[in-house]
Amino acid sequence: MWPFEIFLAALSHILYGLSVQARRLLSSFVTTYCCELISSYLTQIKTNLRTQITDIHLEDQLKLRVTGT
Repeated sequence: MWPFEIFLAALSHILYGLSVQARRLLSSFVTTYCCELISSYLTQIKTNLRTQITDIHLEDQLKLRVTGT
């Protein structure tokens, strides 16, 4: 094996590990963002329909809001 081939093999191993760590880190931010967004939607729905909403209606409204974006 040439030294350059050894270098490329080592580099690909390092980059693979780095990409796995990056995906783990980024997925936590995406999950947090989604939770915050849904919480915000829930607050908006409850504010607009406070007097006329039941748990079933709230769940339906939240499903519509989340899937509509």
